[in-house]
Amino acid sequence: MLDDNVVSYASRKQEINALSTCEAEYVAMAEATKDLLWLAGLCNVLSWKQPVPLLLGDNQGAIALTDKPSKHSKSKHIDNKYHMVRRNVELNV
Repeated sequence: MLDDNVVSYASRKQEINALSTCEAEYVAMAEATKDLLWLAGLCNVLSWKQPVPLLLGDNQGAIALTDKPSKHSKSKHIDNKYHMVRRNVELNV
């Protein structure tokens, strides 16, 4: 949202076959994080002051994966490229 207007949305098939809803939500959060970072960079280039974007999720397992950087035994199969969400949470981006 930018000034209460939608600027980006997407619905697409994920590249992986998720083994759980937690994994599917986590992958979706990673894709949304990439979009948010790109839009934040665009706003920065255009000198638009925007608050830090807030990414909301409704899956408690996926939220727990972003908050705790340790490897979870049930999530070690998730590709490292999706753990960018976790790194951005740690950096408070």
